[in-house]
Formats: sequence, C-alpha cells, structure tokens
Amino acid sequence: MSEISEKTNKKDLEFLEGDITKVSSDDEEIEKKPKIKKERTEKQKQQFEEAKKRRQEQILLRKKQQEEEEAERQRELEQKIVKKAIIIKKKQIKEQKVLDKIPDEEEEPKVEKTIQRLKQPIQQKPAPKPAVEVYKPKYKFY
Repeated sequence: MSEISEKTNKKDLEFLEGDITKVSSDDEEIEKKPKIKKERTEKQKQQFEEAKKRRQEQILLRKKQQEEEEAERQRELEQKIVKKAIIIKKKQIKEQKVLDKIPDEEEEPKVEKTIQRLKQPIQQKPAPKPAVEVYKPKYKFY
C-alpha cells in the first residue's frame, strides 16, 4: 500500500504544481494585456446627453425653489418686524396722550389733606364667670 500511496502523492503533487504554473502564467498574461474600454453606442451617448440636460434642469429648479423659500422667509420676517413696530408706535401714542393731558404750566398741585380716623379698639365683653364648682371628692369610702 505504501507504493500506491506514494504514486498517488506524486500524481497529486504534479497536478498541484501544474495548477500553480498555470495560474502564474495566467497572471502574467493579464498584466501584459492593456485594458480596452468598450465604445459607447450612439443610443447610449444620446441617453447620456439627455440625462445631463435633465440633471441641469433639476439643479436649476432646486435653486429657484430655494430662492423662493428664502424670499418667503424674508417677507415673513419683515411682516413680524412691521407688526412689532406698530405695537411699539401705539404704545408711544398712548403715552403721548397721557402726557398731553397733564398741563404744561407749572402750577403747584393742590394737596388735599386727608384725615384718617383712628380705629377705636373694640371693647371686649367680659367673659361670664364660671359657675362655682362644688368640691367633689375623688374617692368614696363605704
């Protein structure tokens, strides 16, 4: 059996060595061959051009939308500012009306004397005297 196993081992080694050389030779061939790009057909070229056009259109469309959104945000901000300015102006007008009611002449204001009455203390009624308790013894002796 040893002879048979040696023969099979030799065959296996030869087979493996042959595979290694084939693989290594394949690698050398691949490295030597330059890669050739496949030419595009006319239809592929047209499709590519159409895709470029669509892409440019989408880019322009997105830019327009962004500009419109930005303009809308600016309008909303301006409206908020105007509303706030109106509120402030109304407050100023109210304050001005109050100031207008006060006379400009420097008259001494009349001081009205107010008399405060002191509260008189409430007299408390005397508490009723408790009834006289009769002494009751704690313990009864019988």
